[in-house]
Amino acid sequence: MVWLPVLHRLAAAESAKHQAKCNICKEYPIVGFRYRCLKCFNFDMCQKCFFNGRKAKNHKLTHPMQEYC
Repeated sequence: MVWLPVLHRLAAAESAKHQAKCNICKEYPIVGFRYRCLKCFNFDMCQKCFFNGRKAKNHKLTHPMQEYC
């Protein structure tokens, strides 16, 4: 039962479309989870780039990120 909320969020995120472009792979619109950096101005990542730990020039992996679904 502990996993039920997690599975619900994953299912909801599968169909979520965000009017934002991934700053790494340039996917637009971002489908699924979107991650926004709380330190970099206007920096968004798609879930594939986030989970694969892909980096950008000015963005560091240690920056705090906000998840949107």
